[in-house]
Amino acid sequence: MTKKNALVDLIGTLSPAGVAKRARVEAVTAAQPVSVTFRQGRSATLDMTDRRAAAWAEILDSLRESEHPVYVEIDPDTDVVTELLVPVTFGVGTIERAPSGDLVVHLGMSSGPHYLRKANPDFKKLLAALRKAAQDGSRVVVTETMDEHEIIDVREQLAHPPTPAAIEAPAPPARRARAKAAITLARAEQLFDAMAARTCDPVTAPAPCIPFMYPDDGCWARASEMCRLMLDMGETPEKIWIYATTDNSLSVRTPNNPSCQVSWCYHVAPIVRVSTGSGTDVYVIDPSMFSEPVPQAVWEYAQRDPTHTTAITGPDVYYRSSSGSELFDPTYADTAANLITYRNQLKNRSATFGPPPYASCQYPDIFIRDNLQDEGLEPLVGGGISTSPDINHYRQELTNAQTTLGSAAAMGRGDMFEDVEKGQSNYLYVRLQNRGQVAGDALVDLYWMPPSTLPTPTSWNSLGSMGPTTVAPGDVKVVGPLEWSSVPNEGHYCFVAVLGSSPHDPKPDLNAITTIDDFYHLIRNSNNVTWKNFDVTDQFSGGLMHFDFEVRGWPRIAYPGDLELDLSTLPPGSEATLRIVKRLTAQATLERFQIGDETAYHVTLRATSAALNAIRAMPLRASDCSLATLTVQLPETVEDGMYELSVAQRIKGQEVGRITRRLVVGNHPYVANRRSHEIHIANCDWVDKMSGRNKIAYRDLQLALRRGYNGCRFCLPEHSTD
Repeated sequence: MTKKNALVDLIGTLSPAGVAKRARVEAVTAAQPVSVTFRQGRSATLDMTDRRAAAWAEILDSLRESEHPVYVEIDPDTDVVTELLVPVTFGVGTIERAPSGDLVVHLGMSSGPHYLRKANPDFKKLLAALRKAAQDGSRVVVTETMDEHEIIDVREQLAHPPTPAAIEAPAPPARRARAKAAITLARAEQLFDAMAARTCDPVTAPAPCIPFMYPDDGCWARASEMCRLMLDMGETPEKIWIYATTDNSLSVRTPNNPSCQVSWCYHVAPIVRVSTGSGTDVYVIDPSMFSEPVPQAVWEYAQRDPTHTTAITGPDVYYRSSSGSELFDPTYADTAANLITYRNQLKNRSATFGPPPYASCQYPDIFIRDNLQDEGLEPLVGGGISTSPDINHYRQELTNAQTTLGSAAAMGRGDMFEDVEKGQSNYLYVRLQNRGQVAGDALVDLYWMPPSTLPTPTSWNSLGSMGPTTVAPGDVKVVGPLEWSSVPNEGHYCFVAVLGSSPHDPKPDLNAITTIDDFYHLIRNSNNVTWKNFDVTDQFSGGLMHFDFEVRGWPRIAYPGDLELDLSTLPPGSEATLRIVKRLTAQATLERFQIGDETAYHVTLRATSAALNAIRAMPLRASDCSLATLTVQLPETVEDGMYELSVAQRIKGQEVGRITRRLVVGNHPYVANRRSHEIHIANCDWVDKMSGRNKIAYRDLQLALRRGYNGCRFCLPEHSTD
């Protein structure tokens, strides 16, 4: 229709017989051309010196066997095939006009974009054919360009239907599986690996491989085949469907398309329910997008359409429209037929552009963890947002930071740091990882601030930058040290690290963080930003711990906020009080807090729950900043071990900050008395006479002495000045 030398037909024969099966092995030359005869009588030749010809021979043979049509352009003088494309056969849905004047065409079940360009000389003829098919409900054979997906040819369906149609059923087929109990994450990873092992070699794409490396279209067939395989493995997956807000507004970065991204009007993949110990999460099995099973939120976020919609169905729903109508493919015949089409699309693209993944589309993805479970996926799902194990500080420079902090054992620890000390140099290090496909150079900016439940960027104080440092794919790199000698006061500090590694993964623009929603997206949706508001305190049974922190509001905007105190992991019998500015509680709702002492400006709240205690709807002023003090008294008898507590702040229901303290109860070598200001060896007789409230644990005697403690004249006479 578009070109006089274009032919769309079914394939009759290839000659010599079997050449398609041996073309790659024997490297057929121009002396042995391949001839093809089409059903309508036309014949042509493949020029085997053309680098695409061997793949074309295989594609032609595959389409011949499966009764699929082919689009070819034939030189009228030489009868040589100069172009080959793989058409699709679909009904026509809506036809909508884009702002450019081009048309966006929705074809049957297709998830990918299809465009009819206004500049096409046959625009009116092609549009008429598409509209006719849309009106009478007929299927048409549509050919489009390989990567731009521009429609260049529309024909009536050929005499031999290339695919059996999926069936619309009033009720699901008998094979609909019943949901099973949630599986482990390890089992989900096994299922993912089993599916990913079916991926096609992009050059040969032999059946029954799954063309994950052709992400442009065909997701419904890939999902159907994966569900079939998982059902055969004894599992019961479901499917998740995501729908674009506007035409093809789902957009995914990928190295498997020469343009480095693809767009969809919808997408679908299998899901499994995974037991997390504290509940059940939905994980998506989608090798076309990821290299591992990912939480549903990560899968949705990667498609970059913030107002999308989703639906979950059983594994037997072959296709679900955005309006909710369903089609089924109980024999998997349509699944098999569509996979043939997209295997050949992958093979043809590889013959033309080279096989994916494409080097120009492979980028570094260097990240800093927010918590020990963080793998760099965006957005962060689960775990703390302020307990980064990758920002570490020491009072002396490390001899070999890479060995100390970069080993596998060290990467599994979140306590690889010492207290920051006023009056001396402190040395800060940051651990980086690269989950991308190529090496990249990372530059890290580091900031400090007082402990706060809402560490807004306006409160950040720059410590300087580290790097650039090259991080290879899969590597851990320790950068630093950055020296900090101007610590303003004794006590704990919060640190923020911000990194950028390439034009494709730049540092977030902190000046663009103007609203609380901007801030929430910064801390949850970017693996380039992390902060550490986490401290470890050594304690004894009966010990008393208290710390000050800032309760902040957002700059220039007043928001109501919640403050949550989580004591769920403290030993039974622990007591906690919170001293806070009175005006923040006067109109707020107290949950499991009991009002205690009051002054004109402050109130002390006693936590009555061993779990979550909260102040709801605090009236936070614009740029609010007030000091609160949390005091925790441990019971006189506590088993040795690690216990944690946290204070989190929420605005608009979203967590915007958290302070976490880990208490390590055990036999520490030195005991300081906060009342007498003396330091003792732990087995000193005077320690037994001390109240647990006055005991302060120390591992480092010199640190206690530098902080002004005097040595006991009985157990540490050499450090006593009495």
